[in-house]
Amino acid sequence: MASRAHTALYPGSFDPVTLGHLDVIVRGRRIFDRLVVGVGQNPDKHTLFTTDERLALVRRLTDQIVRDEPDEAPVEVRAFEGLTVDFAREVGASVLLRGIRNLSDLQTEVQQAVTNREVAGLETAFVVAG
Repeated sequence: MASRAHTALYPGSFDPVTLGHLDVIVRGRRIFDRLVVGVGQNPDKHTLFTTDERLALVRRLTDQIVRDEPDEAPVEVRAFEGLTVDFAREVGASVLLRGIRNLSDLQTEVQQAVTNREVAGLETAFVVAG
């Protein structure tokens, strides 16, 4: 078995959390030693659910994922505000985990990944969301 890359951050608004998000979390746990799910707070963005509601829902669903696959990496769910790269540093993540749904997502995410690598030294791992 190949060794895992350390801590990954999976950031998003999760408004609402979807089956695609959960699929990325399940697969991220199989790749990394530790997965932090960062629930973004943006005071300028209108959300369907409050930050506390989104946190509670993501935590409840990830708790079930951990119970179903207890031997995989732990998951920590935290809210954050501000730049993703700053939060990644705060939680000790060396990789951003991103789900890709289509070609448009990939084009946008690749541009952001290059910026994150050049500016903050963060790598990005992509998984195709199922």
